[in-house]
Amino acid sequence: MDVVVPVLNEVEMLPVFLDRLGALGLPLNPIFVDNGSADGTVELLRGRPGITLIEHGRNLGYGRSLADGLRASRAERVVVIDADCEYPRSYSRLACPTGARPGGVCQPFLIR
Repeated sequence: MDVVVPVLNEVEMLPVFLDRLGALGLPLNPIFVDNGSADGTVELLRGRPGITLIEHGRNLGYGRSLADGLRASRAERVVVIDADCEYPRSYSRLACPTGARPGGVCQPFLIR
């Protein structure tokens, strides 16, 4: 399953997000789309194995980040989630709800 993660200046939250993603123990392909971060986000992500990183270099907007991340995806299912860890901690898994629309794209459920 691919996980599209738009980011903009998320260097402080990325370690927490990456730990939570890794703790799921699922075969995930994270696709991070950086929208012009200036805080070290890109450098942190470049150093991580198993991550696809798309760099816009400047802020092209959230919608463009989503579109580019989805375009880069090759999986049957794609989850879109933000890296700010603002989703409730009660979510214990990353999954699409039953009845997700064809194409397997769903907005997130994250991660304890």
